[in-house]
Amino acid sequence: MLNLINKYLNEDGNIILYHVSNPLFREKIIEEGLTPQIGDSYQLHYEEITNEKLKPLIFFCFENIYCSSYNDDRYKVTLTLEEFNNLNFKIDEEVYNSVCTENKIDLDKISIIYEGVEYQDYDWVLDLDKDKLIDVPLLDYKNKTLEF
Repeated sequence: MLNLINKYLNEDGNIILYHVSNPLFREKIIEEGLTPQIGDSYQLHYEEITNEKLKPLIFFCFENIYCSSYNDDRYKVTLTLEEFNNLNFKIDEEVYNSVCTENKIDLDKISIIYEGVEYQDYDWVLDLDKDKLIDVPLLDYKNKTLEF
C-alpha cells in the first residue's frame, strides 16, 4: 500500500481518489456523503470470488479511469495522508489501482467532477467529454452557490 500512497500523494500532501456512482444516488450522496454499502455490482462480482459474507464498503480508484460501462456520476475525494490512514483503506485486488474502506466519507471531502445521465440508451465508453468535466465541492453543489 505504501508504494501506491507514495505514487499518488500530490504536491499538497493530499491523496486524490475517484468514486463512480449511479446518478440515481446523487441526491443521497449530496445529503449524506459516501456511505459504505453492499451495492448490486459489488454483490454480483464479489460473491462469485469469495464465500465470505460481504461487508459494506466504498470503492475508489487512484485514477479517474474506472469504467462501469454506464454513464455514471464521478466524484473526486481529497484526503490528507492522515485522513487516508485513519479511514483504514485496503487494497482492492480485483480492480487496478483501487482501494476500499468500511468508513463514511464526509461531504466536505467530496467534489462531483462529472454528472452522469440516468437511463442512457447508448453504449457508454470511458472517453469522457472533457468539456463536461466539472470540479464542484458537494457542499457548493448542494447549496447551488457556484455556477457550473
